[in-house]
Amino acid sequence: MRNVIETWAPWMSKAEAEQLVEQIERTPPMLRKRTGKDLGWLLGLTHAERERLRLWTIQAVDMTNEEMAMHRRRKRNLRREQKRRQQGIRSRTAYLATSLTKLKPWEKDGISRRTWERRRERLTQSLSQVVAQLNSCKGGTRLASRQQAESHGKSGPVSVRGKIEQNDGKGVVLRLQRHGH
Repeated sequence: MRNVIETWAPWMSKAEAEQLVEQIERTPPMLRKRTGKDLGWLLGLTHAERERLRLWTIQAVDMTNEEMAMHRRRKRNLRREQKRRQQGIRSRTAYLATSLTKLKPWEKDGISRRTWERRRERLTQSLSQVVAQLNSCKGGTRLASRQQAESHGKSGPVSVRGKIEQNDGKGVVLRLQRHGH
């Protein structure tokens, strides 16, 4: 302890240093090492001051342990939500607003959901077959957009024309017409 005083308080006289060491030695061990709760009570630290000064290791006097736990949980959840938004993950509210269950596109067509799902599955399968056929043609033509499909429609061995039926955020539903061989 004397070495620490000499290093960090070189202005202190030897008598003052000895008196300080004796005072510290007389202090009970449990009072020498203060907890965050003790420091909060000694300083009269409020929650607003604690947040402003970022004194995370000292407990505020105006909050109970349960309130602190709830506050930490809210802050953690907010950080996690912000991280998800930065990664491009939609909120549950946004997801539900654009979900198929909410939009019910099968009612617009006047059919059951299962029939609508079957037709969508067949359309997806035929799209993958057309893309595979396009990729295997001699020219290796790959159509990236509707404009390209229309411009290549007459000259290529396989012509595909499409129209966007629905864009529900998850994917695009296309109505395709295949021409040629």
